[in-house]
Amino acid sequence: MTVVFEAEAEEQLYDLADMVDDLNIRGAGERWINRFLDFIEAYAQPNVIYALCNNQRLAQEGYSCITFRDKWVIAFKITAKEMRIYEIVHGSLLK
Repeated sequence: MTVVFEAEAEEQLYDLADMVDDLNIRGAGERWINRFLDFIEAYAQPNVIYALCNNQRLAQEGYSCITFRDKWVIAFKITAKEMRIYEIVHGSLLK
């Protein structure tokens, strides 16, 4: 199954990697992205139905959510052929 990032989510992903680089040593952002993508790919399974997000705004969009490292909420939809990532949001911003 293919994982596709909407433009906003892709921008958020690279912004997060830059932030990780700034807070750590050079190259940490790239490692963070690799771990993030491995995490996403584990959920990119065909014929799996995930519950809608707990957040009302995201649920109204029809997004399902998973949480990466107990901080980052990933809003997505799965079709027969792809997992489309729409938003990556820090969980504290959704409360």
